[in-house]
Amino acid sequence: MTTEPLDFKKNNFESSVEQVHQFMKRTEGTATAQQEFMQILLHGFSDSLVGRYSVYHDISIYIRGYDHKETTRLAFMYVF
Repeated sequence: MTTEPLDFKKNNFESSVEQVHQFMKRTEGTATAQQEFMQILLHGFSDSLVGRYSVYHDISIYIRGYDHKETTRLAFMYVF
């Protein structure tokens, strides 16, 4: 077992989240509002990275070992 690296989420994930009211204000009165909404809604289907960090983690174990800093980071990327 190991602990999460310091500032892990801050250093590895985007932190800007657009709120619904912000989206509505940004797209108000534009002809592309529906198109932008569909792009946001369907984004997960087009950019699937499922399993990628698991493979990276496995490769890092093989090359660097279980106790390497990068292997630990990839393990936490796989979990989140």
